[in-house]
Amino acid sequence: IDGGAGQNRFEFANNAFGNLSLSNAGGTGILDFSQWTSGVSVDAGNTGSPQIAFDASGAPGDELVLTFNDTSFRELRGGSGNDVLHG
Repeated sequence: IDGGAGQNRFEFANNAFGNLSLSNAGGTGILDFSQWTSGVSVDAGNTGSPQIAFDASGAPGDELVLTFNDTSFRELRGGSGNDVLHG
């Protein structure tokens, strides 16, 4: 997903699953997990390497995997779970 220039907000539905590659193309970005009730773990400063932000059971296909292509994500919003957020 490429947000393009300007400010972009990437909002994730509660317990969303999939494998996403995120780019912000020089804009400023917000990663918003505020709808989540489970804890997420995100390091937006770790670019190029896939990271598992959430894994429901350890079984294939039930995780949210994020790859950040740049470091322009300036704000991380957690939900009500026990989150670990780095940027």
